[in-house]
Amino acid sequence: MKATGDSEVYTLDNLKKFAQYGVVVQAFNRAGTGPSSTEINATTLEDVPSEPPQNVRAISVTSDEAVITWSEPPRMTLHGVLKGYRVVFWSLFHDGDNLTLGKHIFLPCFASEWGEMQNITTTREQVELRGLEKFTNYSVQVLAYTQAGDGVRSNVLYIQTREDREY
Repeated sequence: MKATGDSEVYTLDNLKKFAQYGVVVQAFNRAGTGPSSTEINATTLEDVPSEPPQNVRAISVTSDEAVITWSEPPRMTLHGVLKGYRVVFWSLFHDGDNLTLGKHIFLPCFASEWGEMQNITTTREQVELRGLEKFTNYSVQVLAYTQAGDGVRSNVLYIQTREDREY
């Protein structure tokens, strides 16, 4: 890159997020180039991850427990130091025998109510959701976060806890 004129300030733009750069200044004129300055290294600021965790899966284990697993987002999309993950989940309570989940419609659904949105923070790539309501539908999303904040949430996964069995 070349800068001309008498300016002592030059702004570098269109830099990558959370990337290290080396900057050297060297003057030149009609007589030629002068000596180079000492290289200064700088790192751009962290940002939030631009992609969600990959391969998110949900498995109903019992009537009140589910296991959620995933893998790290692609490294190039983290834009900082990965601090951990948040698993966001909520239940759907309904009256009647059927309900609507995503593109699948199960009729009739007379009244629906979303449960309180909850979240669990972890550094692992797996979490056990315990104390869930039996035979209840849950929506689950996972996101990665850096010092800059929460990244993109995964697509919603739908899971239903098991029904208690009577023996």
